[in-house]
Amino acid sequence: MVTLSAPDPATSASDQLPSAVDVVVIGAGHNGLVAAGYLARAGLRVAVVEAADTPGGMTASGPLIPEAPGHIVNSCALDIISLLHSRIPSDLALREHGLQLVKPDPSYVSLHPDGSSLALWRDHKRTAAEIEQYSRADARAFLEFTDLLDVMIGAILPVLGVDFGRPDPKALWASAKVAAKNRTRLGDIAALLTGSATAAAEERFEHPVTKGALVNLAAGAGPVDHPGSGLGFTLLALLGRVGVGRAIGGMQSLTTALVSSFRSAGGMLTTGAPVAEILHAGRRVRGVRLEDGRVIEARSVVATCDPWVTLRQLLPEGFVDRKTAARIDFAPANGTGSGPFKVDMALRAQIAALQHTRPDDVDVRMPSLLIGTEESVRESYAAAARGELPDDPAMWVVAPSGVDPTQAPEGQESLYIYGLAAPVHPRQGWESLRAPAVDSILAKLGKYIGPLDEAEIGRLVETPEDLGARLRVRNGCVTHIDMGLMRSGPLRPTIGLGTGKTPLDGLVLGGSGMHPGGGVTGLPGRTAAIRAERYLKKRG
Repeated sequence: MVTLSAPDPATSASDQLPSAVDVVVIGAGHNGLVAAGYLARAGLRVAVVEAADTPGGMTASGPLIPEAPGHIVNSCALDIISLLHSRIPSDLALREHGLQLVKPDPSYVSLHPDGSSLALWRDHKRTAAEIEQYSRADARAFLEFTDLLDVMIGAILPVLGVDFGRPDPKALWASAKVAAKNRTRLGDIAALLTGSATAAAEERFEHPVTKGALVNLAAGAGPVDHPGSGLGFTLLALLGRVGVGRAIGGMQSLTTALVSSFRSAGGMLTTGAPVAEILHAGRRVRGVRLEDGRVIEARSVVATCDPWVTLRQLLPEGFVDRKTAARIDFAPANGTGSGPFKVDMALRAQIAALQHTRPDDVDVRMPSLLIGTEESVRESYAAAARGELPDDPAMWVVAPSGVDPTQAPEGQESLYIYGLAAPVHPRQGWESLRAPAVDSILAKLGKYIGPLDEAEIGRLVETPEDLGARLRVRNGCVTHIDMGLMRSGPLRPTIGLGTGKTPLDGLVLGGSGMHPGGGVTGLPGRTAAIRAERYLKKRG
């Protein structure tokens, strides 16, 4: 297990632990801090308890490579997209609390093995113009596809932050109006949402450069041959609406702003405080007991950790009925056997493309680089599902110091390498496969960008097993529960839990395992705050 720590005193310092509050929030990831921020601003006494020594969870960053104290490592998430389309930044005054963003455009550039490249611009017409040099038919199909995606996202966005325990009629009506207006296209949207990302690409495009870029983009949400993986193309739709934001200073800057906002409203944060048990009085929540024996009494508990951890590890034996236990036990978490493999590198020189040249001034240091053909993306997931390392690993690669020079010393580089698919439980075990996996990824990457080996100062490597241990999630699943149409809305994390009902009155689930799912949205936390506040008002 890799232990991460960040030095930011604004977030790492713990407040004095209270003995009793209105609400305890388990987890100081961005969802936990969003929930806590809303509840504190509602006038409630709120304490956040975080198992790690620093807050942030999947939105943590810091100088995590010992040999490179000046290089920032973004330990999980890097981009802020969905959060930009919500009220959360303004509601919690995140800009006033120090959050600054930069928006690279293009946000993604796909590098093809033959030296070709394709930039995905915020302006879809500009992307289509690039595609036209490979295929005029693909350029037309791309604009038709993004138009369909825009209709789809127009129907999805109104319900993205809906509490399905008490749906907002206005939001449902707004979604229904979009669907009714575009009823002739609902069949194509249904095919996209229920089918695979690969099928959606094969249905529309012919050139390998086009298909490779789009399939790799969708692969960020999971295996592209899996039914429902077409939902991964919502990222392409969001790019056209809000673009991609990167936090100046690294993702910890988002955490710092959330903590500052929360504390300004009177909230209390305690780190290095793993929860051992959620306490109860009959069928009503009573607070939490920490692993060190300390107890915090509370009228409500918001758990933003993995819902399986909450229900199967933190609740006393016998509180979860057999039906609910079976449903959450079998809710897929990296259920196809694949998970991300992450390598962060500190380099003493800035990267450059080795074989890809462009007629414009796009610098590979600025966007996320999509490296992998359609075939390599598909085979990476297939190999991982077999318990094997992929021969031709597909990956996303970013130099965060490109758009934000604060993340590396002058003239140097922080490099974020995200292998899309590695076996969660490899046949040979990670102890023997860790080094070969890194070698395979760097050998492939070294054909596209450099310098790597000769410029390396140090690295941080995390397997799916490492990620699972550090983040306390099953099978290293960074979204807690796999994404897909059948794990969305009231079906997330499973039927019976998606509408807010839990085995204990006052216990609210609020992490990435809840609607609308993973990514940096903050919406599961906001919904959890609404549910907790409503419960407390009902109790009086």
